[in-house]
Amino acid sequence: MPLLNYTTKVPAEKMASEIISLLSKKGATQVMMEFGDAGQPVGLKWRVDSPRGALGFALPINPEAVYKVLTAERVLVTNDQARKEQALRACLRSLED
Repeated sequence: MPLLNYTTKVPAEKMASEIISLLSKKGATQVMMEFGDAGQPVGLKWRVDSPRGALGFALPINPEAVYKVLTAERVLVTNDQARKEQALRACLRSLED
């Protein structure tokens, strides 16, 4: 099954800040981006206060899995590094939806 919305030219850093902004506008009181050894995002966590107390949410980001799908589907990305960057952007793009 092809990936939905995997094509984007928006830099991953800009998308991450837009996601954090959206979460804060929707009531998140805390937001944390987790980074892996290579300095790329691997997860997003946030907290929302509710009438029943604080609710915590965690969402993994797995660009390596998306990279494998893009490679298997023979997505036309110019080179290996560009495909890895596209995979990261696709992961972050999916969080915005």
